[in-house]
Amino acid sequence: MNNSRRALALGLLALVLAVVVVPLVNMPVVLKSARAQQGSGQVYSNFTVSWSGNLTVYLYGVSPSSKVLLWWGIEPYPQGPWYTTSGKPGNMETPMTYNSTLKAFVATIGPFENGTWVAYVFNVNGTIWINYEGHPFWNWNVLINPPMNIVGYTRAWVLPNGSIVITAIGRPPDQMILWWGLTSGPQTGLPWYTTAGTPGANQTVMTYNPLWGNYTAIIGPFEPGQWVQWVYHDAYTGWWIHNSNVSPSANFAIQDVYTPVHAVAMHTNQLVYEVGQQVVMNVTVQNEGPAMNYTIALQVGTEVVSNRTVELPSGYSNLTFTFPANLPMGIYNVFLLVGLKGIWQNSTVGQLYIVNTTGRKPLSVVIVWNMHQPLYLEPNGTWGQPWVQWHTGQDLYWNGSLVGAYELQAILLNEFPNINVTIDFTPVLLYQWEAFLHQS
Repeated sequence: MNNSRRALALGLLALVLAVVVVPLVNMPVVLKSARAQQGSGQVYSNFTVSWSGNLTVYLYGVSPSSKVLLWWGIEPYPQGPWYTTSGKPGNMETPMTYNSTLKAFVATIGPFENGTWVAYVFNVNGTIWINYEGHPFWNWNVLINPPMNIVGYTRAWVLPNGSIVITAIGRPPDQMILWWGLTSGPQTGLPWYTTAGTPGANQTVMTYNPLWGNYTAIIGPFEPGQWVQWVYHDAYTGWWIHNSNVSPSANFAIQDVYTPVHAVAMHTNQLVYEVGQQVVMNVTVQNEGPAMNYTIALQVGTEVVSNRTVELPSGYSNLTFTFPANLPMGIYNVFLLVGLKGIWQNSTVGQLYIVNTTGRKPLSVVIVWNMHQPLYLEPNGTWGQPWVQWHTGQDLYWNGSLVGAYELQAILLNEFPNINVTIDFTPVLLYQWEAFLHQS
């Protein structure tokens, strides 16, 4: 079986909050460098950005006698497609010079317009590629002198253990410090407290992430329901960055809404239901905390079809919900809501398909799977490739048993007897099964 390699094409993380910053001081200086560790730590890169838009890249840990090229491109967003300075798809190549004082290879490119995304990797001696973190499709990403209406764009979310992840756009590679405090609500002006319970702010140095070109900090975990407010401080420029989406002096805020219970999987006794038909839905949940009573609600679309109190032990539990599909024909998102002490955690567990067959002729659908494989049996009786054996019974674990893709398809189909499926086994696959079964 041939495995094709695909380059990552991931979009920029959603940016949801706007900010206001102190005006930029016009000084002809270079921003403080930030190190992005690569591989074992012996080889790493960092960079500086000038006010005029020049990007200087440094590569450490490579033999001074090497020939190093900086491969770079302009991109619309981090990890996006590369373009040359003329706007054509592709990359630029800039030779790097070894600096014996810095003990690093150095190259300067630009100048670039403010707000330009630049990506880069390294080529050593024509054969060795150095990518970010050693990943073949990852590159360093730098936002050159981001405009003031971009600096501070924020995304924050709560992890299952109650920690909070905060990401923000800053001026790379400046040092960004997260000033944050525990509060009683989202309103700016409420008193802040440290994790020790004393009045004041906590400070966390944010990490610049070259993969996405933003700054990240993880704080917590906190008690369910705890409010946290924060602002950013650029240690180099002295900026205090607030949430101008609310007001020029407003703080960012998030409530730590979580429970130790989260959904793992959802299964129904049918793929599709007719209007009014009884639905049997099984939801597997994991409780990472102690045994406790939780309020569990199941919501289909906008309608709550079940609401009850359940004692969940630590570990995995299966919850069964039975309800009539008294909804118009359509495809509905299914949500599991877990409540504890007035805090509700909402997660999407799947979709429910409901059809109305009244006055409609039945439609028969036949699915044909063509189970094929090339002939991997060599003339000397050995197997050239393992795919026949793997796909037959060794691909993955399902319900505690090792199964193959072919076998799993039949197992899943057996759960839905009202679906008619034809499986076509090609002679070359059957021949290899026979050979495998009779092989000593």
